[in-house]
Amino acid sequence: MKLPLSIGGKIPLKLPSKIWYKLFGYGFIIYCVSLIINFPAHIAWQFVPTAATQSIRFNAIEGTIWHGRISGLTISGLDVGQLNWKLKPLSLLLAQLELDTSLNGNNKKMQGKFAFTADGLINGQSISGSLQAAQLNPYTLPISLQGMLTIDIQTLQYQQGTTLSIVGDLKWNNASVDMVQAVELGKVEVVIQPAPNGIGLKVKNSDSALAVDGTITLDVKGLYQTNLGLFNRDPTRTDIATIIQMIGKPDATGRVYLRQRGNLPL
Repeated sequence: MKLPLSIGGKIPLKLPSKIWYKLFGYGFIIYCVSLIINFPAHIAWQFVPTAATQSIRFNAIEGTIWHGRISGLTISGLDVGQLNWKLKPLSLLLAQLELDTSLNGNNKKMQGKFAFTADGLINGQSISGSLQAAQLNPYTLPISLQGMLTIDIQTLQYQQGTTLSIVGDLKWNNASVDMVQAVELGKVEVVIQPAPNGIGLKVKNSDSALAVDGTITLDVKGLYQTNLGLFNRDPTRTDIATIIQMIGKPDATGRVYLRQRGNLPL
């Protein structure tokens, strides 16, 4: 059998039909979509800007960029536990990451919505949760805390060294502090509002012989300042009167003030 010959004696090549081009195109698209859907979270983390991760440490990342978890997470030295997230794909069109998150571990629970931009800005909404006050003791020494903290934050904005804004409130139930000795504070309520160059906290308590009211400020550099007034609600409680006198000399209203400055590692 003779093969058909073209001019010059070469066998003519038959080009693939259009259906093959279409099948190849569809297959390539499906491959790309599958690759994106199953893209490992631990590889994606390597592309997160350093400015947004300087204060973050963790043990492991599992899952995909769309749905996964981080275990052994610490933020600015605070043990957070396990973080679970679900990524909103449409947020990528706006050059940011929007996540629905939840935290669990070591007597703490929290959930909220966060958005991260390429320049390290963090926006948060509807953040709520609870944790043991004792977990904050590394930041409050030489004063140690006890009780349960409940957090309800409507909005949050944070960028290391430049932006800090929070609107929300905090409730501290069965509160107690240990300075020279353990002192019960009952129920403490804290209202958090934006302040010049940071945030301001208005503090008051109830259900305790020792009354506390005043303010705390925290700026974007981590510098905090307390101005809390303490006084005895119950004249029969000589132990409270003794504690107040140990802190300082009461003024004409019977109040003594805790005025302190320090720095938090934000």
